[in-house]
Amino acid sequence: MTLFNFQLSIHRCFGVYYGMNSKKQLVIWLPHDEVECFRFNEALLKKVKLSLPGMMVTLCSNSDEFKCALPNAYAVVVWVFKQEWFEFAPELRWLITPAAGKDYFKVSPPNNVKVHYCSFHGHIMAETVVAMMLAACRGLLPMALMQNDELWPKGKLQRIMRPFHGSHVMILGFGSIGTEVGRLSKALGARITGVKKHLSEVPDYFSDGDKVVLLDELDSSLLDVDHLVLCLPGIAETTNIIDEHRLSLLPNHVWIYNVGRGNAVDDDALVSALSSGRIGGACLDVFDEEPLPAESVLRNAPNLLLMPHASSISPEYMDLFIEELAELLTHDTSV
Repeated sequence: MTLFNFQLSIHRCFGVYYGMNSKKQLVIWLPHDEVECFRFNEALLKKVKLSLPGMMVTLCSNSDEFKCALPNAYAVVVWVFKQEWFEFAPELRWLITPAAGKDYFKVSPPNNVKVHYCSFHGHIMAETVVAMMLAACRGLLPMALMQNDELWPKGKLQRIMRPFHGSHVMILGFGSIGTEVGRLSKALGARITGVKKHLSEVPDYFSDGDKVVLLDELDSSLLDVDHLVLCLPGIAETTNIIDEHRLSLLPNHVWIYNVGRGNAVDDDALVSALSSGRIGGACLDVFDEEPLPAESVLRNAPNLLLMPHASSISPEYMDLFIEELAELLTHDTSV
């Protein structure tokens, strides 16, 4: 018998991990090797306990502690969950992650377990995207990308620099993140087109000239875009949605920004468009393979900024997550 199975049998028989507490059990295991703000700590644990006084909350420091807590867990908050762990969690009703992408977990939960992906990232990522757009149209990004090759590229910059105010921002994937990108862009004077799979009510910040269109209108809508922002999930329908054909429809000054999933852009077609000057430039925060391999064709493409899937990094990340977590479980009528 393994140590895990031995501990599991003890907890099932006697409930010693939590005692015989009648409160619902929330178990948190959120380590992160690279980014501190993606990592949970004791100070954040106190905030969760204050926000959810009706639950018993435990923070696990490693996978063994987490697996031993599973038999009594009503809700878990994790970056990682394995399919076989459902077998050891008979009380589990919520599988929760701070991640936004609904393709994040590769599991099939039982019918009685709800999976929750969070939506608090919008305004953080909107700041990243708008910073990219401002840097692109005001010459900061082009200058940074050419500064090692050009001593004084003032002539080149004057052909690139243009105002952001009055520009047309198209957001492909107009969900919680895309809507916030639109909100901040609108505040700076841009015209917004959101592209969605299904039509819904337009945001309250829309005015004349702003619109939401369906995917079947995408091609015709690409013809006058200044900034194309991708906030798409990583599903089969979005794979290479920006391909050679759609790149050819875009104006040659357009910049493309991908903060959704890396499958949305055909890398070879993008590199070709950048190399030929067919488009102005691109900023990519997500990739088909992460970390991006050293031999990727993207690494040597001109006018291309590469970020390491970092658009949501912020000191307030976990505070915003706790707000959403508390709202979710407070309104769970079974708690």
